[in-house]
Amino acid sequence: MRKYSLNNYKNVGAAIVVLLLAAFLFIASFFVETSTVTTLGPEFMPRLISVVIFLLGLLNLNTAIRDFKFLKDHGHLEPYEGKKTFKQLFYDNLDWVSGVLMLVYVFSIGSLGFLLPSIVYMFLQILLYTTMGKRNYLVAILSSVLIPCAVYFLFRNYFFLMLPKGILG
Repeated sequence: MRKYSLNNYKNVGAAIVVLLLAAFLFIASFFVETSTVTTLGPEFMPRLISVVIFLLGLLNLNTAIRDFKFLKDHGHLEPYEGKKTFKQLFYDNLDWVSGVLMLVYVFSIGSLGFLLPSIVYMFLQILLYTTMGKRNYLVAILSSVLIPCAVYFLFRNYFFLMLPKGILG
């Protein structure tokens, strides 16, 4: 039996993850607190969005399975290449690295505030996705500092919404 690379299964796996996420969001919407009795409460939008995500996930899963079967029938699946270096694994899984980076960002906002984690997160994301060609560090640094500061200023002074201050005060 011939071994195939995990790259062949990525689209199917991603579609399954989207379906599981949609199911989690739908179940979590039942735990949203309602303070008043209205026809459409605060749980309506999360449920609607989770149903739309689930339907899109089903379409994605169907497409991924059809593509996999087509590649298998026509002999175009990538063969298993053996062990990869850390650098190859890193570049093959940039989406997962980005997801982990996003989770670290979300959980650090509460303790470190909005500005510092946003600057670091934006800089790392820019570096992460500029793997091809020459990186312009000056643009990355300026973008990473100016955009979160502008967002913080806009939310605080014009929308009157307080973002977490954190250790910078």
